[in-house]
Amino acid sequence: MLAHIFLELMFQDWARMVHAMNLAVEAAKSKCKKFTNEELLTGLGLIIGSAGFSQKGVDLFGAKKDDNNDDDGFHQRPSISPSLQFEQFMAYSRFNDFRRFLPSIFADESKKESDPWWEFSGAVEQFNFIRSTKVNCSPWICVDETMCAW
Repeated sequence: MLAHIFLELMFQDWARMVHAMNLAVEAAKSKCKKFTNEELLTGLGLIIGSAGFSQKGVDLFGAKKDDNNDDDGFHQRPSISPSLQFEQFMAYSRFNDFRRFLPSIFADESKKESDPWWEFSGAVEQFNFIRSTKVNCSPWICVDETMCAW
């Protein structure tokens, strides 16, 4: 139920997004296999789910180190969430392929000459359209504490 609501609020036609990713795979002549609808949902879920952990993204896939410091000096704060290995949902190499081709879902080649943001402007247009047609808000907008940086 929540996944359906999420997809409705994020994408106009998410099945077309999978097709766009697969066209990008073909155009790149990559040896990567084509993506399925389930892989799109799983990949998006992993990206969103990683926000709940205090580890760097790559550490969510492999074996964890015993100490809290990485080789680059990054200090990890302990997480209140239980440890989870993302590889049980998607292989790390497949997730890298997913991240490589995910930006292609919004690219619009027809705007390449006129729009410097042609690779991402489709996402903004979809966001604005979906919010204007599917999200109802109050006619009154007020500044409250949630909008204050302090």
